[in-house]
Amino acid sequence: MRATQDTSANRVLRVLLAERAKDLSQRLRLPVLVHDLGWGSTDIEVQIRRRADGSVVPRRVLMGAAAIDVMLLDREGVHGRFERYNAVIAQLRGLARQLADLRPRRRGARRLASTLAYARATLATLDELVAGRERAAMGRGAVRLTTLDLEIAFFVGYHAWLAPIAESVTGSAPISAMDSSLAPAPCRRRRPWRLRPGRHRKLESPS
Repeated sequence: MRATQDTSANRVLRVLLAERAKDLSQRLRLPVLVHDLGWGSTDIEVQIRRRADGSVVPRRVLMGAAAIDVMLLDREGVHGRFERYNAVIAQLRGLARQLADLRPRRRGARRLASTLAYARATLATLDELVAGRERAAMGRGAVRLTTLDLEIAFFVGYHAWLAPIAESVTGSAPISAMDSSLAPAPCRRRRPWRLRPGRHRKLESPS
């Protein structure tokens, strides 16, 4: 009797997972497969394909039964994440081209030329950096959604590190990262603390 109940419950579970996968596939416009890996599985993995220009796009989604649907469907969902990833890589390559054409013509040109040379040398290895990280994160032709978030954050931070160099040479804002919310927050310089007469006096205890 117990075996019959287990079989019936498993059959119902498979039907529910199949219906959920069908609904998500229609809403996401991608094939979605919901794995019956137990209710504790929250993993979401996206199989990818590579375009001729080197950008990566989602091909199919594999997800655990306990994964949250909104992770796929909200504004930051699967399509949005891949768009942001491809955009920040393109912006870094655009920054490399921008710096390649720059010539410092402002005061302190020698110092700026040294800074510019450093940024150019760093960006000269950008393609190798991207290829190496993609081999590690997407080497099996798939990437976990949480891993993709980390890669976006890394490259946005990389852009935020190098972009001010172009601004220091040209005096104008460079190509901006698409998703500044993932970039490290800039440190604000605090004004030096000064003791003003008549203020911050030590309180005297009552006698």
